[in-house]
Amino acid sequence: MGIQLSKSKSSRSNTVSPGNSSNHDEKSITDDHIYRLAIDQSGVIGSLYNARHDHLLETPALNISSTPIALSKAAKNPEINIGTLENKNLSDIIGIDRELCLSIYLKLVASDGISSLIKHSFTIDKYTRFLSYYYISQQIQSNNEQTTTKLKTIEKSIADTNVTHVVTGIKYGIHVIIVLQLTPDDESDFDQLLKKIKEQLTKNAFHIATNDKDLFNQFTHIKVFSNIPDVAKLKKLADVCEKITDIRSDSSQHRFIEYTLRPIRCFYPSYLKEKARFVSINQKHMDQIEPYLYQLSLLRTQWNISYNSEIKQLLKKYLKQPYEEFQQRDSTVKELYQGRKDQKKNLILQIRDGDIEQDSLSEPLIDTEDRRLLKEIRNVTKHRNTLREKAQLIDSFTKQGIEYLNVKEFIIEDDINLEGIMTRIMHESKQKIVYCFDDKLEKLNSSKWNDFYIKLINERENNSQLEFVYADFSYCSYQLSQMEILPSKEIRQLRKTSRTESTLDSTTLSSSKKHHSNKSNSSINNFINVLLLGESGVGKSTFINAIVNYLNFHTLEKAHSSEPIVLMPISFLLTVGNNFEERIIRFGNEDPNEDHHHPGQSVTQHCRSYVFTIGTRTKIRIIDTPGMGDTRGLDQDDLNMKHILSFINNLSHLNAIFILLKPNESRLNVVLRSYFGRLLSFLGESVHHNIIFCFTNTRGTFFAPGNTAPLLKSMLDTYSFNDILFKKSNTFCFDSESFRYLIARKNRIEFDDYQKDEYKRSWITSVNETNRLIQYICNELKPCLQKSWMSIEHAQFQINRMIRPILETIKNTMRNLILLDKSSSKSLIKLCPSPVDRNSATCTKCSHYAILCGEFWIMCYDLHTLSDRCSQCECDFSRHFKVNYVLKYELCDKKQEPTFHDMKRNLEQLTQIIIQFAYFYKYLVHIATENDPILSVLNRLIKEEKSICSQKGNQNLNANLYDDLKSFKNEYEEAWSMSMSNPKTITLPKIYKIIKTASEIREISEQLSTIKQMEDIYMNEQEKLIQ
Repeated sequence: MGIQLSKSKSSRSNTVSPGNSSNHDEKSITDDHIYRLAIDQSGVIGSLYNARHDHLLETPALNISSTPIALSKAAKNPEINIGTLENKNLSDIIGIDRELCLSIYLKLVASDGISSLIKHSFTIDKYTRFLSYYYISQQIQSNNEQTTTKLKTIEKSIADTNVTHVVTGIKYGIHVIIVLQLTPDDESDFDQLLKKIKEQLTKNAFHIATNDKDLFNQFTHIKVFSNIPDVAKLKKLADVCEKITDIRSDSSQHRFIEYTLRPIRCFYPSYLKEKARFVSINQKHMDQIEPYLYQLSLLRTQWNISYNSEIKQLLKKYLKQPYEEFQQRDSTVKELYQGRKDQKKNLILQIRDGDIEQDSLSEPLIDTEDRRLLKEIRNVTKHRNTLREKAQLIDSFTKQGIEYLNVKEFIIEDDINLEGIMTRIMHESKQKIVYCFDDKLEKLNSSKWNDFYIKLINERENNSQLEFVYADFSYCSYQLSQMEILPSKEIRQLRKTSRTESTLDSTTLSSSKKHHSNKSNSSINNFINVLLLGESGVGKSTFINAIVNYLNFHTLEKAHSSEPIVLMPISFLLTVGNNFEERIIRFGNEDPNEDHHHPGQSVTQHCRSYVFTIGTRTKIRIIDTPGMGDTRGLDQDDLNMKHILSFINNLSHLNAIFILLKPNESRLNVVLRSYFGRLLSFLGESVHHNIIFCFTNTRGTFFAPGNTAPLLKSMLDTYSFNDILFKKSNTFCFDSESFRYLIARKNRIEFDDYQKDEYKRSWITSVNETNRLIQYICNELKPCLQKSWMSIEHAQFQINRMIRPILETIKNTMRNLILLDKSSSKSLIKLCPSPVDRNSATCTKCSHYAILCGEFWIMCYDLHTLSDRCSQCECDFSRHFKVNYVLKYELCDKKQEPTFHDMKRNLEQLTQIIIQFAYFYKYLVHIATENDPILSVLNRLIKEEKSICSQKGNQNLNANLYDDLKSFKNEYEEAWSMSMSNPKTITLPKIYKIIKTASEIREISEQLSTIKQMEDIYMNEQEKLIQ
């Protein structure tokens, strides 16, 4: 049938005349046919063909009669194949002759239609599938009795032309190849679907079953190659299948698939041998040249991705010399590429012409220079990408108000010392901080560079009055020994004269100390952390705004004569005038975290903290939270609660939890009860004494809790929280209406004298209550330190963060054990975690790639950014899993690392830790096996190695790692399935002790530290500092 027939004939044509040209001359008349894919659709029976260049000639065709060939019963059925594309020879899939492949790679002929598949630019992995459809509807060939043609009929048309063959047969029909990218999770379902499609197309029928519609919709990224242009344009799998069935019976829409070619001297024996000669490349040389040209073609595609105009402008402005050097290098490689390609083209043509005898070629067709070209293209592509990344970094800095300085283009002499360089950079600026950096230092210590980068960004955000410079030493001769932060003389003087840590922070603005200040005792004393909880609509945001104003303005008159402090925008409805006209009062700038446009939903979308100073040193941090009882349902409430727990987990301590309520509630929301119970369950009993009840809008209840009081007492009794006080001492009543009155006055709303007097008194009462509240927190409450938060849910939260770091450490320990066991290995692999954006994720459906680190292949993932949708792909959210750091890998001298036996003991320790955590999930959290988070991550790591083995074969060290991981999984599952003789030995104190032990292991500690960096950045972004 179609493809198989084509392949067998093509392969036969490759072996007829690979020898010397004299033998070919004798055989030229009796040579068998050759077969070529019909790239050019203009051929007819009798068309002339040059097989050396693989193209039809424009000269008139020979006048040769033809006749249709009756197709066999088997040939009338389409040949349909499905399968994986990975590790397949594309020329076999297409049914294209290898000689034609060479001609396409060397651009002797342009690829089109079905043949363009061999010059693809997409990634092929184990999830790549193909569906090929090959249907011959008609075949014509020249009459057998006519084998020669009189000289006079053709000598004029080809006298000055090189003709090697004549078209003597044409196959018409439909030829389609569809390339699809599956997702790992639904691989088996998709494979079954392809089998169904094959069965239907065989019967020339196609319909989508109801239960298959979702699968069809997931095929959003397909590549279609066909000899019929209308089919190749289609983008959806279902559309292609429907089109095939529609046109199968309509031969008018069918196109040429293949030409049968016979030597010209079969028709014109006296035609010059030199013009007619065609020698095919023998198997030995074909096996050398074709894979090389295929690889060269793929690299060329990646190399061709050029800069956009914005990137070019940035490079010309900031990196003029490196950019010019790159352009020169790029030009040199292009010359080398063109030269080697021309050399290969001329060599192939000389062999095909018979000018070079293949048997006389003593050297391989692919030499050292060819391999150097591949290396040069990879290097220049990497260089291009490095400059692009640098330009993007510069663009990011400039948009954030940070000056980028290429030291090479700034200084006059390269051999100047650092002090001289800094003098030039500082110039006359009094308040400037210079961050000195070098690309080489990033490669040596990427995690330190990330800290360096984060620090710079945080400094800039917190200190807009200072000048920040990113001094890049990468291109000058002066070698930095380390990354340095160098302040100007004035800032150094401020540092020197600073007396306290808080003063030091405000002058040098060391974001590193501020960012991790919650780790110090002074921070615990100086920072009051308050968590604010309440139902949606209770007025938490208004309450925070009011509290700040009560602390700053002791009377309403002072507040009105000044500008109100608005931490977040507020919006409320007010009725005015005799006709009770409704007015929407808004104040403050728009904030994407505050949604005032969807009533019933929580106005605050995410946790955000507001920091302001009281007294001389003490700072209060109030954490606003999404409201409980969101109209979007219980699922949204659950997400909100998880977000709150995640947010406060980054704090070193909590001083108080404000429960904000309205007086005279008829009932307490069931969600409030749930939130309250879950929060206390997370924080443990030690936080019970730090709970404070705040009531708002209490002017109408004479600044008392009203009817809500008995409901609250009943709720506390229900939960048996006898040690949670609900007394005057920890209960505070405010009237946020007085703050709203202030805002309304600023919006030119008029009030009568009675109302003015009422709100003045209300303001004073709220100020007094605010002062009592602050005194209670400072004098009566002890900070609740995170180390005292002991609960199952808190422990679960901590372990969830550790699962990936532990398993990645186990996996890398296995790598290094394999390397240590291999005596020839000189280097081990070190994990280097780097922080990522909080919304980063990887997509299991999109393709990934592997890089070589020493003797191991490592799977790399392109990071996607998730918000309402993925910014990089159209795959479903369920195909993504969030990541809170990425791993880079460095080689290190194995002499500096633990011995084989030490590493073996480390692996045993890690195994016991992970098994103890499994017992925690099973016996304390009570989760089912299918919900085990450890097994979920472990399966993903195993799939990575399986994918690498599929891509790179089983002859590398990854195959050993894959086996070790599977054995580890078996051991883990066996431990899970076995019942403990005494589950009571799994206690919370024991689990916290294991958590502490695991977190102190260096590799795990570094990964957890990177996660903390990402969380700190997020906390900093969500924090608003009020001067």
